Amino acid sequence: MTERGRELQHRTTRELDEALYWVALDATFALVMRRSWVRIP
Repeated sequence: MTERGRELQHRTTRELDEALYWVALDATFALVMRRSWVRIP
């Protein structure tokens, strides 16, 4: 693999990790908000 290809792959992985982090954060927040509205025991 070329140096540029490796750098590109690394950057893509980092961006994907960041995207997954924000999606998980958003899902957690939505779940907490819904729980607080609906009062599930």
